[in-house]
Amino acid sequence: MQRDILLLTEMIDAAEQAQQLAAGVMVSELEADRQRRDALLWNFTVLGEAAAQLSADLKEQFPDIAWQQPSRLRNRIVHGYWSIDLEVLHTTATDQLPAFATGGNWGPHRQVRAEVLVALLCGAMDVEPGQPGGINLHGASVTGKMYLPGAQFRYPLSLARCYIAEDIELSEATTRSLHLRNCRVCSIRLTYATINGVLGLSGVHLHAQHGLALDARHAALAADSRGAQSEVHCSPWAVRLPLGLT
Repeated sequence: MQRDILLLTEMIDAAEQAQQLAAGVMVSELEADRQRRDALLWNFTVLGEAAAQLSADLKEQFPDIAWQQPSRLRNRIVHGYWSIDLEVLHTTATDQLPAFATGGNWGPHRQVRAEVLVALLCGAMDVEPGQPGGINLHGASVTGKMYLPGAQFRYPLSLARCYIAEDIELSEATTRSLHLRNCRVCSIRLTYATINGVLGLSGVHLHAQHGLALDARHAALAADSRGAQSEVHCSPWAVRLPLGLT
């Protein structure tokens, strides 16, 4: 199972890279840009190789997924790269990979209800004496809205490669450290929030269709939060941050 998790992570990484390489680029531009074209071919090769090495047990658990398609494309690239149809690769990267990599169509086996996370963050379960406690979630689709205005977090939250379709509402909340890495979120609201720890946003994609995608006005951050490296991509390019946080 651990090997399958590593392979699936490799597949998601490769799919995300392929999407980024093809995003906003015409097929004619791919033909003219050898470096970009070779990088796209490489990521499709990694995607297919990882898919081929997944265990039979995993594939049998999810028979509705066309596991053989990435492997077949990989073989086509490796053994006939000079005759690859770049339009097919471009279409695959822009139209088919997003649902796989971003979580919009992930099944129930990878879904976590937002209300469960909310309850855990607010102390629904106690940890053993002497244990630090914390909520760590990797590769999950969070369903529902994380609605926590004015809440008092008992534990830090770390989300990696998660898909959150709705908002994260933390206005006036008091939180521990918050780490979001390579996640897709509708929007994040931190107005007047107090963060007792580190605020880490790395490779986060915000896809709000209206209003602010990231609103951290008047948020109070711990001293070491101001030096945290952040990389945020916003669909509407609408961000409001407190003074000192970039």
